[in-house]
Amino acid sequence: KSNDYSIIFRQTLIYTLGKNTSHRPTGESYWTYQLFDFSANDKIIISKYDAYIHSSRPSYQISRITKDSLGPTKTFQTNYLPKINLLEHNHLYYSIIDWWPRDSLLILDNNLNVVNRLSLGSNEILKSFISNDKLVIIGNDSGNTSQGFVKTYTLAGTLLNEFQLNEEIRDIHFESGDLIIANENKFFHFNNGLTGYVINSISSTSTKATKENLILIQSSSVKIFNLTTSGITSLNKTALDCYVASDTSGYFLVVDNVFEKYDSNNSLELTFQSPIDITSIIQKKGYFIFQSYYPAPYNSPIPNTFYHIYNESGNLIYIKNEFIYPAYAGKSYHCSIFDNNDILLSTKFSISKISSSGELIWEKGLGNYNDNTSTINDDNSIWLIIPAGYGYSGGTNTLRKINNSQNRCDYTVSNPFASQYCPPINEKLHLIEPKFSGTLTAYSQRFCYRCGPEWRKNYPLTLIWKKDGITLTDDYHTSFSGNGNYQLGILQEGCEVYSPIKTVSYSTAENPSSPILEIDRPQICNGQTSIITSPNCSYTDLKWVDEYLGTYPNHDKRLATPSATTNYFAHCEKAYKIQNFSGIGGYEDGAVCQSPITSATVTVVQPSDTETISDPPVSNSEYFSGTISSSQRIPDTIKSSYSAIKTIDLTPGFEASKSSVFTAEIENCEE
Repeated sequence: KSNDYSIIFRQTLIYTLGKNTSHRPTGESYWTYQLFDFSANDKIIISKYDAYIHSSRPSYQISRITKDSLGPTKTFQTNYLPKINLLEHNHLYYSIIDWWPRDSLLILDNNLNVVNRLSLGSNEILKSFISNDKLVIIGNDSGNTSQGFVKTYTLAGTLLNEFQLNEEIRDIHFESGDLIIANENKFFHFNNGLTGYVINSISSTSTKATKENLILIQSSSVKIFNLTTSGITSLNKTALDCYVASDTSGYFLVVDNVFEKYDSNNSLELTFQSPIDITSIIQKKGYFIFQSYYPAPYNSPIPNTFYHIYNESGNLIYIKNEFIYPAYAGKSYHCSIFDNNDILLSTKFSISKISSSGELIWEKGLGNYNDNTSTINDDNSIWLIIPAGYGYSGGTNTLRKINNSQNRCDYTVSNPFASQYCPPINEKLHLIEPKFSGTLTAYSQRFCYRCGPEWRKNYPLTLIWKKDGITLTDDYHTSFSGNGNYQLGILQEGCEVYSPIKTVSYSTAENPSSPILEIDRPQICNGQTSIITSPNCSYTDLKWVDEYLGTYPNHDKRLATPSATTNYFAHCEKAYKIQNFSGIGGYEDGAVCQSPITSATVTVVQPSDTETISDPPVSNSEYFSGTISSSQRIPDTIKSSYSAIKTIDLTPGFEASKSSVFTAEIENCEE
């Protein structure tokens, strides 16, 4: 039964995305990833193989994922590693690829097949998006950064319009609904139809656009340009940066390490002080996540990297810290937000779920030194991309799915035992062996046994096996004996989930099938041989119980040479063995079950016997003798067969009717 039952382990799905390799003497080659999240169940991964030019030709893959599986994957070769942007519209994907010596547009269907391919020339593509059923591509002419352009295409790839700006493009904003392109000296404000624009000669070091305003940061002041009235408001601030609030109306000015929040009317609403020594900042749906790194010796266990999470009201809600080696101290974290505003924070070594009020809901160790990228499905499960380690050892890059719940006990637990077992005859109870299979293919039964501690590290859980409410063991692979009520449980961080109770009981209906005994010569003479076989019971399982049979006690072909009519008895036995995990392998015996007994008869015909057919004859009868005597009439309903040693004597009065069947065989027996 062991192959019929398995634990359904839906906590993790793992897919291989590519394997890191190394090319001497030029150095390492590895994969990088872009994740395009169009909707909760429509996501695309672009995997790029960053091979050095002297080692191999670069390539990239486009893979589609749903909330449950990795879908179709297409591979494309390139001359140099491209920059790629991917857009989605009406179940088509628009891949805008920026590579030398040409740019191109690939239009892909839902299965990532190429519907159309269009050359875009040789340019530096900075941004692309779809607006009002138009594809918009913005960039600079190749080799001339002062020749910016805006091109619009139909969704089939036909060029509609092209604007040459004759200016360098620095900032591009479309989030507000208006297209705004800015550089050091001016900005271009396009109309909604992208058929024209207005030039405003206001200088800035950087710009940000809200729903109502364009914020232009200058060296010693901030200009706010109203996109509706074209009015200008000046703030005497020396701002380092600007962030747009999640409502897209307000904005935050960064003055030293103070964040000042303004509403759409440029009124100051609140201020809060950010951490010092900020390495990088992520702003995500109402939160700021600040990373701060403080150098520490390589052998120091003291945390040197801190993640401070603030909400847009200026409240510090959570601090996470960890130790990162200086060589990996760059930006190495990712943030996603659940629909209920819970936070998913992925860092170098772990992934954490944090509530909007700052409570740590759960944390999972990743054991990985590299960046990871995550996205959330509509069922709150999480796709996590984990690149392999670099270096000559290489490694496998994985796409991993983690189910999400507040207590993390989101497993479907099935009891892998049969409900009934045959009654054992050897005083040994059945050994019940748990099996691990199903979706957790990367961690097979053998891997779990050989590398249990590593499995516990990556998937920190405990399996609990109970019988009649009493815990038997928390081993990954073991066996138990008995009749009883069994349960399988999963314990993780204080949370337990148990399978329904599975009662193990005995039933003769589970016994092996009785042997079907076939005899090649049911009637023989004294000293002749008959062969008895059982096609439905193998020689290792067939047991003869009438007598000891010498050197072949279990053989499925029995040679019978009786001197008188003899009955033979046999049954099938099934021995249940289980793999022995306590040592280096091998098997140990368990219960032995037995079928009902079947009999077979070999008739020995004796030369001295005389068989007289009874009056009246018996229907469908067989007669064996040395001499057959009959003076009877065989009626229509009788079918008889006769076997004699030498002669068949039919005495006067014997008569067979026209519809009867009379067969006779003379055995080759000697006196």
